[in-house]
Amino acid sequence: MVLFAVVALLILVITHAWLGFRLAAPFSPGAARLIWGLVITSAVALPLTLMLTRASGGKLAVLVGTAGFLLMGLWSILVAGMLVWELSRGALWLWDVAAGVIAPSISSAAWLPADASGLYRGGVLTMLALTGLVGVLGALGGRASPTVERVQLIVPGLHPSLVGLRIAQISDIHVGPTIRRAFVQDMVERVNGLDPHLVALTGDLVDGPVSGLHTETAPLADLQAPLGLYFVTGNHEYYSGVLDWLAELQRLGFTTLVNEHVVVDHAGAPLVVAGVTDERGGSIVPSHAPDPVAALAGAPEGALRLMLAHQPRSATAAAEAGADIILSGHTHGGQYIPWTWAIHLVEPFIRGYYRVGDAQLWVNRGTGTWGPPLRLGSTTEITLIELAAGPG
Repeated sequence: MVLFAVVALLILVITHAWLGFRLAAPFSPGAARLIWGLVITSAVALPLTLMLTRASGGKLAVLVGTAGFLLMGLWSILVAGMLVWELSRGALWLWDVAAGVIAPSISSAAWLPADASGLYRGGVLTMLALTGLVGVLGALGGRASPTVERVQLIVPGLHPSLVGLRIAQISDIHVGPTIRRAFVQDMVERVNGLDPHLVALTGDLVDGPVSGLHTETAPLADLQAPLGLYFVTGNHEYYSGVLDWLAELQRLGFTTLVNEHVVVDHAGAPLVVAGVTDERGGSIVPSHAPDPVAALAGAPEGALRLMLAHQPRSATAAAEAGADIILSGHTHGGQYIPWTWAIHLVEPFIRGYYRVGDAQLWVNRGTGTWGPPLRLGSTTEITLIELAAGPG
């Protein structure tokens, strides 16, 4: 965690210094000083936001968190936009130089200087305008209620008693500075309105300790499902006091699955509900290293095996261990542009349906938001999965 904090701080300082120099370059000294003031304010506000929202609660946490995380979102959008602009300028310059070898140069010297030329100033102003537009649209998307994603999974050889079984999946709610009790209460009412047989909460419920958030998560106790409520840890539980949260989820009526399974009966048909810990769990709690083989050990042969795994990267090992259906989250589908595009560079499973070996994987886009309360290009989601029989 210390190494992560140091690396994050370095990235924060370097990107803000780079933004300051590049944004201020084409403007007058007065405008440049204003830009530097805003950049420095952002550089100081982002780490303070993280510290203050963890150290405090109530209205102060909401106010500081909302403002600070909105600023974080705008910063991340602007960094990405300016990086694309700088790379585009470099590509144009290389093209111009190459063209000049076989034809008169268009004026390659105009592409690279970060001065008050019309080309550079226009690019910077365009990136600032696009950042504002994405920020506004993302904030509107972040305030929208989660979309109910209705999914039918066809399972070859499904026991007739399990045909029509409904599983409600919620994931990545991130109760904390920007997601509060009212959101949780509304989500619970919407899930109950779907009349699920089973509810699966696939991690990253919270961003903060039980002592500061137990009243915000309390409405979860009102979830209703005859086959039970099930929870597996996400990486953010390990940053928030995972053992305390496991105890709190049990108090709220959830069965917590730590590399283990339970067998439930639905009209005479057995259903195995298994869960693995987050991939990073073992680095914080050594006994919490994910182990899908242990999670399914002793499960009855021939029973349908449902595996809950926060990170979709766990799906390959879960499928090899014998899972039939895997429910994951974690990615948020990228959450907002441009990260809805960039996430494809680092994650093998982003959102929606996949086949992984003999298993079927569904990746929930997240029911809430982490950090910046922005959603653009990936809406929040409550998944309702209905099982059906068929050839596959």
